[in-house]
Amino acid sequence: MQPKPLNIGHKSVFEKYERAYHTEVSDFSFASLFMWRHAFRPSLQELEGTLCVFTLRKDMFFALPPLGPEEALTRVIPAMADYFHSIGRPFYMKAVPERLVDPIVKALGTKVEIKSDPGTWDYVYRTSDLVDLPGRKYQGKRNHLNQFTQKNVFSYEPLSPDIVEECLELDSRWRAKHPDSGSELMAEEEKAIREALFHCEELKLLGGAIRVDGKIRAFAAGALINPETAVVHIEKADVDYPGMFAVINQQFAEHVPAEVELINREEDLGLPGLRRAKRSYHPIFMVKKHELIEI
Repeated sequence: MQPKPLNIGHKSVFEKYERAYHTEVSDFSFASLFMWRHAFRPSLQELEGTLCVFTLRKDMFFALPPLGPEEALTRVIPAMADYFHSIGRPFYMKAVPERLVDPIVKALGTKVEIKSDPGTWDYVYRTSDLVDLPGRKYQGKRNHLNQFTQKNVFSYEPLSPDIVEECLELDSRWRAKHPDSGSELMAEEEKAIREALFHCEELKLLGGAIRVDGKIRAFAAGALINPETAVVHIEKADVDYPGMFAVINQQFAEHVPAEVELINREEDLGLPGLRRAKRSYHPIFMVKKHELIEI
């Protein structure tokens, strides 16, 4: 195998596989891989009718599960393992959905340690639930929206190059108030957001911004990972406006294409506050992901 570094021209390659093979795993979003490419250095190769993706995060080298027909795993997984071995590393695969764990382990044919961290599982919601916020369980969310709209007049603007600079200004203001603003991860995230927004048209990003009092006070951006599912990659809001996160969450869902029935809001990273926030929107299921490490 000779994987090639990922670039913007590979968008069409991913689209081909996204249309043919359904994935619910947010990690396989081309937009995410592209925007974070400086931190994770993704590379890819087509093999036996599948798309194989590798990433290098500092000294951690791992693969994502190949996207393609399941029957190809018996040929593709050994080839991927051989590639790991050729560069002096054990086979290591992350973000493996439950349905593929056994087939991949069987295809590998060696002893494997299987790990699963709930902090990496994706939260998936029904789009209509995030738009309508129905029933008693969403009463608090409706209250937040009502309180916001009673105090503010807002407009929603679709994501486009025309508003990128204003979105980045908001992101800078948000970072200035964040306690971890000087961390390496925050610096990498800032760069990733800039990459995504400056390439919003090529990446075919979904999303938009909330304008209040003449300025953008929140924005969100995401992309399709299959024809029925959008994943939210970026969401920022001005914390001086209570309820703004609830507004951008609801407005993103309201403005996705009609065929998008599900919204994946990625993982909670094991952070208690983020976990509470994601659970409060009542996901209809979790995408449970696993790590497979050759031993």
